[in-house]
Amino acid sequence: MSRVHTKKPSDRPRDTSGCVYRHMSMTSRAVCAAYDAALSPMSLSSHQFGLLSALSRLGPQSVSDLAHVLGMEPSGIPRAVKPLTDRDLVTVSVGADRRQRITSITPL
Repeated sequence: MSRVHTKKPSDRPRDTSGCVYRHMSMTSRAVCAAYDAALSPMSLSSHQFGLLSALSRLGPQSVSDLAHVLGMEPSGIPRAVKPLTDRDLVTVSVGADRRQRITSITPL
């Protein structure tokens, strides 16, 4: 006698069409892709554009303040800023405390 395997409800694929998080993720990826395509002639990514926009809007920022504004960890800021400093779009200077770094947009 052969057994017919039936899937338990937990084994069945779930319908995620109504999942708000899934839709937000897909929308976010689509917006980033559109920005990346529009910014590619300037060799900028959407993340770099966001960083430059924040500095333009807020003025010079410490690494920790910039990280807070961008929703990043402070340890990731130097890596994000490096390509922009290499292109002289952003400068990093020493703050009042020698341990502090201030990131600012380079004047044109």
